[in-house]
Amino acid sequence: MKKRVVNMVGALLSMALLVGAGCASSAKIGSKGKDPVMLDHAGRAWGGKELPPWLATWNTTKSILAVEKLPEYRGRYCFIAEDTGSNLKAVQAWLNTVAINNIIGSQISTRVGSVAEANVNTANNASYTNKLNDVMTTTRNATYTAAVKESEYWVQWRTYDPDNETISKDEYTATVLYTMEKGVLNEQIANEFRQIQANTNVKEEREMWTGLIQAILERGLDVEAKTPAQNGNDVNITVFN
Repeated sequence: MKKRVVNMVGALLSMALLVGAGCASSAKIGSKGKDPVMLDHAGRAWGGKELPPWLATWNTTKSILAVEKLPEYRGRYCFIAEDTGSNLKAVQAWLNTVAINNIIGSQISTRVGSVAEANVNTANNASYTNKLNDVMTTTRNATYTAAVKESEYWVQWRTYDPDNETISKDEYTATVLYTMEKGVLNEQIANEFRQIQANTNVKEEREMWTGLIQAILERGLDVEAKTPAQNGNDVNITVFN
C-alpha cells in the first residue's frame, strides 16, 4: 500500500487520476477512453451511481473550504485523508486504523499558519518564524476531542498510459471525512496558545500570541493553508491548497 503526504500543490491522486476525479460524480462505470475510469465504488452495491457530495466536491475543487460550505457541514471544520492501493481489503483496513489525531493535527497546523500570516503583525518580531514553527508543532501534536467520523468511501479507478491506451492500471482509493464543531475546536486551539503565552516573558512574543488567539476566536480557521505541514508520520495526510 502506498502512503504519502499530499502537499498543497500536489493532488490526492496522480495528475491523470485528478482529471478523472474532477468528474467523479458523473463518471459512468465501465466507460472507455484515456481519462481515468471509475470501475467500482462503495455505493454501487446499493444502486448508487454518483459519489457522495462531499467526495465529489473535494475531487472537483481540492478545497476544504468548499466542502465546509456544503449545507450539512456548515458550522463545522472538515478533515479529509486518503490512501491508495491495488488491494481493496488493504485500503479498507487503512480506513479502520487511520489515526484521527494525526489527520486533524497536521491539517490544523497548516491552517493555523495561514491564519497567523493573515492576522498577526510580525514586522517587528525577528523571532516570528521560529515561533510560528513552535505554534504549528504545538497544534500538530495536540490532542483534540469531539471529532466525528462523518463518512468513508472507496473508489476503484482505471488509469491509462497516455501514450498507449491499451495499457492501464487499476487502483483503489479510500477516503475518510471527519468533522468538528468550529467553536469547540477554536477554543481548544486558543487554550493551547494560552499555555504557551503564559510561559512567555518577551513583550513582542506575548503580543504575537495575543493577536493569534484573538484571530482564532474571532475568525477561526477559514483560511486556505499556504504551506504543508511536515509531520514525518507514516500516515496518509491531506493538507490544503
